[in-house]
Amino acid sequence: MLLIIGTGGHAKVVYDAAVAMDQATGRERRIVFLTTDSAYAPTHPNTNFCGCPVYYSADNSLSALPETPASAIVAIGSNGVRRRLSRQLLEAGIPLETIIHPSAILSPSATIGSGTLVCAGTVVNPDAAIGIGAILNTGSIIEHDCTVGHFAHISPGAVLAGAVQVGEAAWVGMGARVLPGKHIGKDTILGAGAVLLQDLPDGCTAVGVPAHVIN
Repeated sequence: MLLIIGTGGHAKVVYDAAVAMDQATGRERRIVFLTTDSAYAPTHPNTNFCGCPVYYSADNSLSALPETPASAIVAIGSNGVRRRLSRQLLEAGIPLETIIHPSAILSPSATIGSGTLVCAGTVVNPDAAIGIGAILNTGSIIEHDCTVGHFAHISPGAVLAGAVQVGEAAWVGMGARVLPGKHIGKDTILGAGAVLLQDLPDGCTAVGVPAHVIN
């Protein structure tokens, strides 16, 4: 049984990629969801999400599940929440599932961490290294020798040129462009459509063309 934590729009993307991956490999398994959304609480009529069983827990407790999952992935866009819940899964001894859409293009020399989602149309080129619990969203491009930290999110259409380093839990916005060799710090946000020409420190937000720090 594969557990997907979350019932938002991102969870739909994770589900579709998981189903496509299983179909491509001939694998058959049950998929269930765990959510904190009260619309799925026992007092409400909703009992499924994407046609699969959904279980409610106010704190995402695994005790709400009928059995221990074989693997799990956190389908929540917030990097901090995804990091926290992924660590809870690992502490509970549940392996993180890596989901790669079959339309993604991955170099044989690229490495993908556990619990990471690689969406449709994504390209990961030679010697790129992707950490645990990351999101490589639809149509993103990760060029050669890039490093994407644990729990980072590369948004749809974003492009990392060669040897870019993205820190843990950083977020690169939709359609952003990062020039070769640049560094994005831990927990930093690069806004949608930005073009990054310089390194960014930890914990800041940068926007614009060229990108500049706004806090």
